[in-house]
Formats: sequence, C-alpha cells, structure tokens
Amino acid sequence: MAVRDEWKERFEKWKIEKEERLKRVEKPIKKFEEELDDVIESALERISNKNYIREPRHFRILKWIIIFVPLLIVGYLIYANFIVSQEFNYFYDIGLEKNYLSPDNRISENILDGINYVNLEGNLVYFDVPIARGSERVVVSSKFRELGVDDIRISLGARNKEEWSYDYNLLYDSSLDLLEYEKVGNVYAVNENTLVRDYDGLKELEGIVIATNKDFDAVSNSVDDYEISESVIDVSLRGGHTFYLYVEGNLNLEVDKQDINWYDGSDELVIEFYDINRSLISQGRIEDDGITGVDKSKAPVQKGKFVFENLEEGVYRLEFGNFDGLIRKIKVNTNKIVADSLFLADNPIYRLDEKESRVYFESDRISQLRMNTYHFAGIQKVLYNFNGSSEMFDFYKEDEPLYLSLEKGEYEFMFEKNDIIISGPFYFAFSKDNYFEPFKQKVVSINKDPEWLENNVDYLIIDYETPRVEEGWIYSETEFNLDELYVNKDGKLSFVYNAPHLGRNETSEYAVPLDWINITVYKSGVFKF
Repeated sequence: MAVRDEWKERFEKWKIEKEERLKRVEKPIKKFEEELDDVIESALERISNKNYIREPRHFRILKWIIIFVPLLIVGYLIYANFIVSQEFNYFYDIGLEKNYLSPDNRISENILDGINYVNLEGNLVYFDVPIARGSERVVVSSKFRELGVDDIRISLGARNKEEWSYDYNLLYDSSLDLLEYEKVGNVYAVNENTLVRDYDGLKELEGIVIATNKDFDAVSNSVDDYEISESVIDVSLRGGHTFYLYVEGNLNLEVDKQDINWYDGSDELVIEFYDINRSLISQGRIEDDGITGVDKSKAPVQKGKFVFENLEEGVYRLEFGNFDGLIRKIKVNTNKIVADSLFLADNPIYRLDEKESRVYFESDRISQLRMNTYHFAGIQKVLYNFNGSSEMFDFYKEDEPLYLSLEKGEYEFMFEKNDIIISGPFYFAFSKDNYFEPFKQKVVSINKDPEWLENNVDYLIIDYETPRVEEGWIYSETEFNLDELYVNKDGKLSFVYNAPHLGRNETSEYAVPLDWINITVYKSGVFKF
C-alpha cells in the first residue's frame, strides 16, 4: 500500500511538472503563431494592393538564364579578343589544292613526283589570307624546290595600299649567302675589318657604308660652308631622282620638266619634300603635257615653281617621282645639293642635243663606281680626274653594269654622251661647291653581288636569313607588321610571289616548284600566356 501511494505521489508530481513545461513551451509558440499571422496578413495585403501573382520556380530560373547567358557571351568575347593573345594558323597545301593561288595561267597543274606540288610558271602569283581584326603581325613560311641555277631571287610581297602596291621581303637569293657573316638581329658585318653592331650601335659610327632595303635613320651632319645662294643644275636627268639639300629658312625650287611619251599613260611629275625624319613637309606636281599616248615627237618643256617655308637649318630630302620623262633643269637657293644616284640623259636618243655632263664626288675609302646603260647610244669613253691626274675608263657594254675601282680621294667625271646610270657608296654633285656629306653614315641600296658588298659596304641591314635546305627543298620564312599593310573590307590581306626571272625570256623556263604555304597570324592581348 505504501509503495502504491508512493508511485501515485510521484505521478501527480510528474503531471504537475509536465503541465508547467507545456506552459513554458506554449508561450513562445503562441508568440510565434501571432507573429506568423501578422506576416501572412501583411503579405496578403501587398498581394491584394499590387495584383501580384507568384512566379513558378522554373520561370525564375529561366529569367536568370536569360540575364546571365548574354553576360557570359560578352565576357568570353572580351576575353578572347582583348585579354589573351591568339594565333590563327592557315595551311595551304598547294600540292593538293592549287585554288589558293591565282591567276591560273601562271600556275601548272598538280605534279606528283614523290611529293605533290605545282610550278609557278609566271611572275607575280597571288594568294589571300584572312586577318583577324586587331592582329599585329603575320609570319609566312613556304616550301620551294631548289632550282640549281644562279641569279634566282624569290620575294614575297604583302599589299600595303588600296591601289596596287606591295612591300617585299626576300625569301630566297641563290647568290646571297649570309651564313659567313656575323650578325646582331638583322645587322650583318660584311667587311672583315668591322665589328658587329646592332642597329642603334651603327648610329655611333662615322664614315661607314650601310646597304639596306629598309629605312635607316642616319645621323645628319652640320655644314660649315653653307650659303643661301643660287645653284642651277642644267643637266637632263631621266625619270625619278632623290636629292639631299642643306637649307635654312625658305627653299625656293624651280623645275623644268619634259615628257618623252615612250609609253601610254599620264606622265605627271610628283615632287615631295621631306625632313630628316622622313616626314612629308609638302608635295607638289607638274602635270602631264596632255599627250597620254605613245608620241616620239619632241614634247614641250613645262615649268614649275615651289616654295617650302620656315625650315630649320639642316638636311632635307627632295624626291622626284619616277615618270616617263626628263627633268631638264633644277634651280634652288642653296649652295648644297647632292644626289644618291644619277641617270644622265643629254643624248640624241631622248631627242636632246648631246652635251658633256660633269659630276663631282668624294670617296673616303677604296670602293667601286657602278655604271650602266640600256642603249648602244650610251657606250662611250669616260674621262675623269683623280687627285689632279686624268684617267679614262672604257664603258663598252649595254644592259650589263660595269664597275670602276676607285681609291680614296676626290673625283670629277666627264660623260660626253650620257645615257648612263651611275651609283655607288657616294653622293654626287654637279660642282665641288655644291658637294656636301648629308649624313655620318652612307646608306645605299643592296647589290646582291657578294664581291660588290665586300668591296663597298661595311654593314648590311636586311630582313633575310639564308633559308634551310633539306633534300633539295628550300624552307623559307618571313614576317610582316600588319600596321604597315592594307587589309581589304572582307578582312583579307593579299600576298604575291615575285620571281623576276620568270618574266625574262632567257630564264623563264626555270619554273618554281611550290609545295605548301603556312601562315600564322598573331594577335596580342592584354595578358600573354
């Protein structure tokens, strides 16, 4: 009985504790229920006021997809086009598909001789390459078969203007082997007595001769005996010429021009005036004489006057564009004017009276004067004075250059018949008073004859390396900067293979076998990986 009463007492006690616990739990629950009722009531009120309909979950997901997918696409385009560097590669297997090339009449059918290839049978064969917007440079590799003959040159041109115009890089020259010369970058030391220098290092040297097919920023000289006085060049010159003048203040220029009209087309003479940094100051022209067809009667002489004002003292370049005619007279108000080469033309073949031309220059080294004529009328005995003594040179051959070796000293040449082109590592004047050295470094065009280079040049600047040859095939590579080139509205850049020997009757049989072309276009981004 006592045990029963004890358990009864315990049960009652537990019951009381339970009720107390329930009261403690119910109080916050009740409070939560009251707050929940307030939230629901408020939500229902907003729904009622805004006519709100709750979106299904899959609609909300679709809405976020619609927002984020375009953002992802835009982000990828920005990343791909601006953030990272890219390379675009195009491999033209010419041996299997020759339609990359044009025109058809300059290309053979596909040839199978162990390797599929085609022959380039005519000069100037073209192909196009897509160029991504913002690309900076393009590298072109080609595989040719070695021809085994001398005097073969193949260049690749890239279009640089909307009109027909191309920048050319040399791909192969059978007579130019640069492996024997030391070099830094694209600067070769071709004279065994010169130390190899880089491009900027050449500017620190004086009295050197640089041969290049690129622009070189030669350092200009100052002239002590410069005077503002009238100089007249009363010698006829054929076609385009480049002169250097020393000027201060205003340059007054008078030019007499006469067309010879040997070829169809307009024959205006374009005259351009540049500062030492090759920036164009002004441009003028003397128009065509009105005869645009072939007409070998004597044409009238046309005159032009030009003024270039407010010039700082220094060296300037005067460029006469190439045209089918003659520069009959030049008059300037400076006593310093020289040319880098001359095409003397006072000869009956141009319907002019034959008269002697005198040319003065100085040589500060053992070197060679190059002379060439295209006509029998230019063959002559050339007299010249050297350091006070008289000499004679027999210029006896047409259509082939002849070279006269010269010692260090002053020279005056007399050309009785003219019709002759003279060039070399010199500046040419028509009087000793007109002569001056415009630059501390003499820059000449590249002559591919190794003997001429070694006899006349100290350094060679050329974007060309002797290509690799394997099993009779030539692997060449060259590079172009795209900011200097013309990409058409379709986003394509035109290239052209130039093999001049294919345009000459005596060498046109030496077709150029071409297997493939590999092109890589490089586009830089903000980050490079």
